[in-house]
Amino acid sequence: MQEEANATGNPDLQTEGVKMMNDSYVLVRTLMELYSEFIKKNPDKAFSAMLVRFDSGLENNINALQQQLAAFTPEVQSSYAGQEVKRMIESVLATQVGGTAPGFSLLSENGEVIKLSDFRGQYMIIDFWGSWCGPCRQIAPQLVEFYNGIKDNENIVMVGISCWEQDEKEWRKAIEEDGLAWLQLIDGKGSQSAAGAYVIKIVPQTFLISPEGTILLRDHPAQVLPEIKRMLEI
Repeated sequence: MQEEANATGNPDLQTEGVKMMNDSYVLVRTLMELYSEFIKKNPDKAFSAMLVRFDSGLENNINALQQQLAAFTPEVQSSYAGQEVKRMIESVLATQVGGTAPGFSLLSENGEVIKLSDFRGQYMIIDFWGSWCGPCRQIAPQLVEFYNGIKDNENIVMVGISCWEQDEKEWRKAIEEDGLAWLQLIDGKGSQSAAGAYVIKIVPQTFLISPEGTILLRDHPAQVLPEIKRMLEI
């Protein structure tokens, strides 16, 4: 029993950690709901357009984004914030199914520079996640099980990209604790941000990229993983 406790760590601390991550996720969702309510009630304010860029419920719904922009007054649409929403729509369109996967150049946990182009000719599964993200950590066992089923398939490569990390040590700790044995990359910032290029506003998000670089699937991993199995017959 003592050996088991040493191997797993303090169970009370682990439980408290999971609770804190879940609570933070609830707070984020509550904030998003407040954003949405303000936007709906204030179509004549440029600040509403600014908030659209942070509404995590819109990044995968191009119709909702377009409808939201159309609901703004002409003055708001022509404002800087309104133009930013238009650019966001263009980015979302480019990263939906059928679009070309944006390139990236990121560091692995071993310090290697890894590029999207390194995997041209293979199906590529990209999982955007974060060590701080409760839902990401909760779904990790499903990702581990999936990876164990495809890791010997030379035609498929799986890559994790961790976003918005504040502490690289926590990232490495999460990789070890959750048994994430596939290639792990840490996202950059600014112009080097893969999350920005793929218009990621909330994680987890999983993509399937074709050998030619076309986005075939994009959604929460719980939806994407079964579709990958069906599509690739694995």
